[in-house]
Amino acid sequence: MKSSFSFKPEAIMKQMTLLFLSFFIAILAVSVSAQTSDELNAQAVNGYLDLHPLDSAAWWLIGSGSESMLEKKMVEVNDLVNAYQDRIPPTTLLADYLAAKPVFRFGYFFGDSAYYPKLKNNPKQKISLSICFIPLSLKDYRPFITYQAKEKRLLIWGIDCPKSLFAALLFYGLQSAAADAPEKNFGEDRESAMTAANILNAASKGNFFNYLDGFLANQPGENSLAKISAGDLSGIDAKIGVKMIGRDLAQQILPIYVIALKSRLMLRKSYQR
Repeated sequence: MKSSFSFKPEAIMKQMTLLFLSFFIAILAVSVSAQTSDELNAQAVNGYLDLHPLDSAAWWLIGSGSESMLEKKMVEVNDLVNAYQDRIPPTTLLADYLAAKPVFRFGYFFGDSAYYPKLKNNPKQKISLSICFIPLSLKDYRPFITYQAKEKRLLIWGIDCPKSLFAALLFYGLQSAAADAPEKNFGEDRESAMTAANILNAASKGNFFNYLDGFLANQPGENSLAKISAGDLSGIDAKIGVKMIGRDLAQQILPIYVIALKSRLMLRKSYQR
């Protein structure tokens, strides 16, 4: 059997980096406690959320949707998976899941049932995962992205957001699908949050982690998170192209910011030993 391992120096370095990242994520998932926005001071959180007014988000799915709109999202999802799947550390559930070439079916979810229009490129193979978008009228029904294990279905708000953020949240959901984990509140799954953080960093060409590292360098000590301000959180937004995404979505991405800060803090401490 032909080995997939490349002996080119740059390929070896990339593979070694991903292996280290896989090992580090496994340790971090065990050692890091709750990664919610509760660990940030309330003034910083409220000030940050004020920058994302409640109705500032733009929804592309207002009513029942159309086949052409869904086909556009199908292309976007498949392109993002192809673009970032090599950023997933090997030997992880998600890496194995994506290597198996899962077949996605796309549709809309209206609360009680899902609707799957006949699209031009509808898969004819066995479906691995249904990806359904939720209209504005149901935004209070779910968080931005939710995996339903029983139905093998990923639910996503039909909201416009920067491609970097959409990619990160998509991979957050795919991580849950790979683990086939029971439904959780958004931000409770540490490994999914760290997967999203790594995708954000890749999509921002390293700017995401560089900004976090700069903040931690200027705020040394165990209470770094308590020192973060609304301006610091807004600075993170700027590095990944996030602006005016609405209070609901802004509140949901804070756990990803927190887990990313914790992971960089742990990595910083390991280098200082």
